[in-house]
Amino acid sequence: MPVRGHFKAAQTISLCIIATLFICVIQGGTAGAAPVTTLSISEPKFGTDTVYVNLETLFTLTAVDSLLAPVSDIWYHWDSYNYTKYTGPFNAAVEMPSTGGPPPLPIDLEEGTHILYYNSTDSTGQTEPAKTMAVHVDNSPPITQVIFDGAHFSGDCEYLESGTQLSLVSSETGAGVAEIRYSFGGRPETVFTTPLTFSGNGLQTVLYHSVDNLGNREPDRTVIVSVDDDAPEVHIALGTPQCTSGSSTFVAESTPISLDIVEISGVASSSCRIDSGAWTAYTGPFTLASEGEHTIAARATDNLGHASSEISLTLKVDSTAPAVTVGGLENGEVSLVYGNPLYLNCTDSGAGNCVVYYRLGGDPHWNVYSNPPIIYNTTSVQYYAVDELGNTAETGTVQILVTGGTVPPTGWVSWKLYLGIALIAGGVAIAALTFMYTRGSQEEPPEKPERKTVRERPENRPAKKKKLRKRNY
Repeated sequence: MPVRGHFKAAQTISLCIIATLFICVIQGGTAGAAPVTTLSISEPKFGTDTVYVNLETLFTLTAVDSLLAPVSDIWYHWDSYNYTKYTGPFNAAVEMPSTGGPPPLPIDLEEGTHILYYNSTDSTGQTEPAKTMAVHVDNSPPITQVIFDGAHFSGDCEYLESGTQLSLVSSETGAGVAEIRYSFGGRPETVFTTPLTFSGNGLQTVLYHSVDNLGNREPDRTVIVSVDDDAPEVHIALGTPQCTSGSSTFVAESTPISLDIVEISGVASSSCRIDSGAWTAYTGPFTLASEGEHTIAARATDNLGHASSEISLTLKVDSTAPAVTVGGLENGEVSLVYGNPLYLNCTDSGAGNCVVYYRLGGDPHWNVYSNPPIIYNTTSVQYYAVDELGNTAETGTVQILVTGGTVPPTGWVSWKLYLGIALIAGGVAIAALTFMYTRGSQEEPPEKPERKTVRERPENRPAKKKKLRKRNY
């Protein structure tokens, strides 16, 4: 029986131990065990040790514990902010508490690295030690820059040579650049891998952007390029007055002279010189101050360093007015026979093509001298001349004495004029009478003559013989 007693005692002790373990499991599972919380992160995300996310990324927490002591709460917090009870997936934002008024609003975390803390508590109060995850918040897209390798100038657009290379470089402080894309000239969008070159005339627009590893897309950017492989074309332009006589070009001292430069990328520098003088920077129109022949030289360089060839132009400055001479002038007077012409001659040592103006007596109007005027009365003549550059001679005055012939009194009309008027009037009268007579004869034709009747001889009747009369001689 002692053996049985010992067996019963051992059996009792075993039941007590089992009961105690059962009570422990009911109250809280294995003694000292806490829930285990797991974190999962949705897309977009990038990286492992430090996970890069943006505001579209969601964080999900799940906790596992004994079936007999289920998880009661899951908690999390960012950096040093307060704990927040987990109710569902959340993003990189915190809820700031408020006293009264509307409920707290989530505030997005600033760009940069943050620490996420999370853990769970079961129904018996067992709390899991806090776990951490380093999270880098990156909501900003990359920034792409354009870099040129070769001749290049930035003006109202980007000027470059056909051999200049254009590269796209993107910078990103967060998740890193995934790709750079571009398109131009109506071509489809493509990933940038090698530098671009351009050819042809006209403006060309390049459209480009970058995308980082979180899908943050940079807004489209543009760069406008223009190819310039040519040196400037320099021309010397003349203002007014100017003229050409023979093979020479004449200008006045007041004629503005300027440089007309044709260039795509713009003029970096331009200069000119007069005769054998020094080269000076061209700043605007200039003039030639001394009379005679001068040679102007000019050159220019564009913003890409292309230098033009040197050009030159020879001009003659004419500041001398023309001279007018009066035919038959002696001792300040001109003697003309009645009805003879007065001759005015113009000479010019420069541009020439001068025009002579004159007026007789007290005539207030100036006449252009084209044909010599006929002089009938003693009078005076005033005259001057202007050449093609506007150089004007001083007005001269000469007395004209008419000698010989019949000089009608002042104000009388010459008898030749009366005779001409009479002849014209007589001619008109004769023509009118002739017309009237001709018209009257056509309206009243002469009467027709009376018609005489001729009798016919019968066919069978013999004709009578004409008797001849004899004459005695």
